[in-house]
Amino acid sequence: MTAATDYYDQHADKFFEQYRSLGAAEVLKDVLHAIPTAPSLVLDVASGSGRDSEYLASLGHTVVSVEPAKVLRDKAVSLGQGPRILQFDSSLPFLEGLELFDGGFDFILCAAAWMHLSPLERGEAACRLHALLKKGGRAAVTYKVAPPEPERAMFAIHAEQVEEDFRLAGFLRFETRENVDLLGRGDTRWFSSVFHKD
Repeated sequence: MTAATDYYDQHADKFFEQYRSLGAAEVLKDVLHAIPTAPSLVLDVASGSGRDSEYLASLGHTVVSVEPAKVLRDKAVSLGQGPRILQFDSSLPFLEGLELFDGGFDFILCAAAWMHLSPLERGEAACRLHALLKKGGRAAVTYKVAPPEPERAMFAIHAEQVEEDFRLAGFLRFETRENVDLLGRGDTRWFSSVFHKD
């Protein structure tokens, strides 16, 4: 995700404000049912502005927040996120440095990052999320289908391909919902998928 990371660092102010203009509960409404109700260890992959990490922490969870774009991550940290959020500098598809947590997360959120992975990387990333989740855990992945944006290293993506990658990684139960774009872009569709590790 190096090219995408560089782009988000260069435009951190713009994206930080854009992400913060939307509420986490509204953005994640189709995956809220997958978030544990009891305090748990959760992973927020590509946490961006920190909005979703803060929301998960407000529910009582301990959050490992992973954002590879340093400028964006630093802006989130500058808000004073509290002791429930642990910042990590890592990136998809392999999430190096998280080996300590293998098999330990109850819930993983990966919002608005999957389309930045190449088709090969998506399969590798799905396997990595499977390894990081506890048995009985769930992974929620949101991604958009929109016109290509080469400058953001954004690849074409289809819901059926995403589901197949996760199935091959060992997730045999999943559900996908289509969402409207909350920023009002008519050429953009969002999908939210929840994958269960049995």
